[in-house]
Amino acid sequence: MLDLRDLELFPESEEPGGRTVARLVYQTKGTPRETFAFHKKQLEAAKWAQAPNGSETDESASGTFLRDGYVLSLSASSSGGDKPVTMVFAASHGNLSLKTLPQPENSEVLYEFPVSLAYVTPTPVDAAAANVDKALQTAGWEPYGQAGDTRFYRQNAIRLLATIGAAPAQEGKTVVTYFTELLSAELPAPADAKQLQYSEPPVQLMVDFAGDLAAADAWYRERLGKMGWEPTTENPVKQGFEYFVIYRNKLGEMLEINFREIDDFTRLTMRFTSAEEFAEMEKRREEQRKKAEAEKKE
Repeated sequence: MLDLRDLELFPESEEPGGRTVARLVYQTKGTPRETFAFHKKQLEAAKWAQAPNGSETDESASGTFLRDGYVLSLSASSSGGDKPVTMVFAASHGNLSLKTLPQPENSEVLYEFPVSLAYVTPTPVDAAAANVDKALQTAGWEPYGQAGDTRFYRQNAIRLLATIGAAPAQEGKTVVTYFTELLSAELPAPADAKQLQYSEPPVQLMVDFAGDLAAADAWYRERLGKMGWEPTTENPVKQGFEYFVIYRNKLGEMLEINFREIDDFTRLTMRFTSAEEFAEMEKRREEQRKKAEAEKKE
């Protein structure tokens, strides 16, 4: 619906170090109001409509945009200081209706927005968390890490954040909040991973795999093979204290997995490279090769 790599930046802004399909972060000399208005005009020209409850001040501006069930959030805020700059952040949230997610038992809606939905329930936090976790996995959501009272899940290229905690403002009842975001690539991980952390840009996943290198390599060869990825070597290649395997697919994309065994688990980092990025890498390599050959002739 919208590739944020193609979104035009505010005039005279430097191109950010990395762009992805679902995230755009950059800084500009324009004010928050100017920058937000610039992008709002772009989005409206592409048939996106701003949802109610946006906010605009001299220090910051933010809003949510909708199109055919898809959701995108946009914000521009001043960094402050003697030479303030405006930080721009845009993120796609996919087209998942939050109302289709499992509703916690004995709960009622606390609030509902395009990017988040909250329920309040008298069920204690631990029991509510266990119930939500079971319901989500039954609905096909794979565990995808945890941070504090927020549990992450993944289904296709959507990451779901389920935050569950006690709310003093709600007389100590439990509040379950759902929030989704679109991922620029589907990077799988086993449900029993000791630790998992996804980030972008760049698009990468860090996993502490509960097993040795051979088990980790075998798991990913099988899982990625089902997703259309093919390894370029029969076995992991050793490089210093680590091993790596590179995968390619028919779209011209690339995945590089680096493995390092640590005690009873294997820490691996998976980095995704789009077809466009890979083509640019190959172009630079060819330019460097030609330059080196020219220097030898001189």
